[in-house]
Amino acid sequence: VEAFGPGFVHVHVEVDGTTRERRFAQREGIGVPFDRAEMHPVERKVDRLRPLAHVAILNEADIPTFHATIDAALLSYFKESKCQ
Repeated sequence: VEAFGPGFVHVHVEVDGTTRERRFAQREGIGVPFDRAEMHPVERKVDRLRPLAHVAILNEADIPTFHATIDAALLSYFKESKCQ
């Protein structure tokens, strides 16, 4: 349920499981099992948030590309919002 009203833009970030697991291993090291982290209640329910998002983007590239994708998505969102 949306609880915060129009005070922000909800950007839903998606990435495939293989990329998530690789990034997790790079960040956390080999001592923390990815499947355990992925079973956390928040992670298990994150897909429920997608329908509530104003914008959805993929995060499967490097950081500069991710930033550019966010910028482009938000620019498009705000242009469309002004036209309505």
